[in-house]
Amino acid sequence: MFAPTLARGRNPFGVLVVTAVVVTSILTLTGPALASHISARDLAHSNPESSLRGSIHPAVDQLSAAWVNVTADVGAAPSPRHMMGAAYYPPTNSTILFGGNYGNSNTAYGDTWQFQNNSWTQLFPPVSPSPRWGGTMVYDPAIDSLVLFGGRNITTFYNDTWTFNTTGWHNVTSTVAPSPRAFYGMSYDAAADEIVLLGGAVGNYGGNGSPFTYYNDTWTYQGGVWTNITSSAGVAPLGAVISGQMTYDPTDGYVVLTGGVLRDFPCGFVFGSTYIFANGSWSQLRIDGASPPPGEGVMWYDSQLDRVLYYEGAEDLSGVNCEATENELWSYSGGVWTYIPQVGTSAPAPRTEPMFVDDVADNEQVMFGGHGPFVYKYQQDTWILSVGVHPVYTVTYSESGLPTHKSWTVSFFGVVHSAPAGTSIQFSVLNGTYPYLVQSDGGYQVSGLPASGTLDVHGSDVNVSVLFVHGPTFTLTFHERGLGPFSNWCVTVGATVCSTTPRVQFKHLTPGTYDYSLQPVGNLSTLTKLDGGIVASNGTVTVSHGTTFQILFGSSVHFVETGLPNGTNWTVHIGGHATRSNSSTIVVLLRNGSYSFHIPNVPGFVSSMRVGALYVGGHAIWVSVQFTPRS
Repeated sequence: MFAPTLARGRNPFGVLVVTAVVVTSILTLTGPALASHISARDLAHSNPESSLRGSIHPAVDQLSAAWVNVTADVGAAPSPRHMMGAAYYPPTNSTILFGGNYGNSNTAYGDTWQFQNNSWTQLFPPVSPSPRWGGTMVYDPAIDSLVLFGGRNITTFYNDTWTFNTTGWHNVTSTVAPSPRAFYGMSYDAAADEIVLLGGAVGNYGGNGSPFTYYNDTWTYQGGVWTNITSSAGVAPLGAVISGQMTYDPTDGYVVLTGGVLRDFPCGFVFGSTYIFANGSWSQLRIDGASPPPGEGVMWYDSQLDRVLYYEGAEDLSGVNCEATENELWSYSGGVWTYIPQVGTSAPAPRTEPMFVDDVADNEQVMFGGHGPFVYKYQQDTWILSVGVHPVYTVTYSESGLPTHKSWTVSFFGVVHSAPAGTSIQFSVLNGTYPYLVQSDGGYQVSGLPASGTLDVHGSDVNVSVLFVHGPTFTLTFHERGLGPFSNWCVTVGATVCSTTPRVQFKHLTPGTYDYSLQPVGNLSTLTKLDGGIVASNGTVTVSHGTTFQILFGSSVHFVETGLPNGTNWTVHIGGHATRSNSSTIVVLLRNGSYSFHIPNVPGFVSSMRVGALYVGGHAIWVSVQFTPRS
């Protein structure tokens, strides 16, 4: 029998206590007074979006945000994807995720996953919606179920309705429903005890096939019945892609929507207005002060904070290859937007269309997957977001020894700051252990203090003195093969450097010993060679001249022999190379594809598998070889 498991959650951050909140000019818009504070603008003839963004981020309260990457701790997660449907499901104290898209192959997923107690588990209900992306899931307490509507795959847009509960998926499609579409906004409106759906689109991105058609009709769903209320719903936002940018605000008692994007070639056109849906009608809010810049993101309600949160991953989509460029976090309450600064040096890469869910049982905000920061990059990481008052400590690096015309740089866990000689460099961080890298140019090297390493921050500020002396510098190069075009890979040497090209370089390194590590890419392993010798993918390297690591990303093939006396040499020929060993196991790393192999006899013994073939597809393979004495 299919059933998501029941559990009680935990909070990895402990108890969060807000000790001070400063509030300025917050206007609570509720009840009959609401209309007097709302104005509407026609966006069809102009784009006033830029005027809605403040020039600075005002400190309305003393909130800050901290990220923790829990990818390594959550078990086998869903594959890389974006535009999945996901929502918190109170009956099982868990998050349910369905479907999504992997754009590199235009794959539509139809799998169902549960995130519970900080662990991913795939569920296998007896029936499921067809694979799709661009659909939204919300919890409807009236029926104690999640509701999914529509979405699309590579060829088809849907307008079916499904519910999910402890018995699995159920098709509840009715004859009256919104037209087939994806990328709409949908939220449960607790004040009206109904689900409200706005807009959406059909079409294909990038000019492939039909252009986008956008909707701005409004529907409600209650008791299994869809009702078109467009004619009575007031002036709705213009039709756009708004999936994920609409949620219910129980503190203020209405649905909130911000942003949106016209997904036409080449990158799109973004909006930044804020709308609310209350008493069955849309109204645009006139925001006094700063607000999120026009862009694309995800909005949800944080029940611990009692505020709407908005993560914006892309501001204007106008960068090279339309990449996501932002990692901003905002909160909304009572008609006021508040920018939330992020503390610490750990943060996810900017992205669009990730999953964000208020995990009530675990008292945490969970993010998974998404698209970006590059156009061909789809994420598979899981992050926990904590918003509140966090103890922040200052790490200060002070320099001596450089001439006044020189500058120096400190890379601190991926954050890079530069300063003129004689000037200190500071970082504001949480408790933790952080890799660092100190550099200068013109032949100056760090004396005494290791030029790279890790620094512990535990409950107090940290001061580090750096002395530079004159000497040569070198370049440490990592060169990969085996990854596909536009694949993102990362190397850490003090700072983490990522690239979608085959080369990562660390320049101006002074002579010395450096820690390095290669971040894994999917299920692929790494075989690392330094000047012809094989070394580990994590370790140390002595830099005394220009040094290059040759890295092969691939899947490991383990040839395991039995029957040979200890210390006997044997050989495996595969992929155009011969590997010889006197141990019982020979491991080779190969890119995906089909291979033939040859294992010759050894003096006095016959190989049971002199020739063979295998296919490498992204996972480790074991091949058993039996040697028998020659008769």
